[in-house]
Amino acid sequence: MQSKGENMEQFLEIIIHISVLILEIIAVAVIAIGTVKSVIIFIQNYFTDKENQIIREMASSMSLALEFILAAEILETMIVDDRTQLITMSVLLVLRIIITFVLHWELRTTECHENKSSDE
Repeated sequence: MQSKGENMEQFLEIIIHISVLILEIIAVAVIAIGTVKSVIIFIQNYFTDKENQIIREMASSMSLALEFILAAEILETMIVDDRTQLITMSVLLVLRIIITFVLHWELRTTECHENKSSDE
């Protein structure tokens, strides 16, 4: 017979796995929608110079998707069993955070360039 603590732990693991799956599905949907929007912008502006708008749309979608993936990774760290797995997940988490910051920087840089070109 299992104790209440073991039952609660199993219940928490199930909830975390379901939450992680939902967050990852949302991340995939965000990337797919962002890609479709970027392709539409590309097709609409094929003969114009709107490259920054396409870059901004893709970077924005990837950044948002990474936020969902980071949330899923953080939840997964709650149910890690061994040290090696925790170290691997921590390294992945740090890399994803770095990528998120780079994408945010790219978005800000693109917006600054657009603002400067519209002022001229």
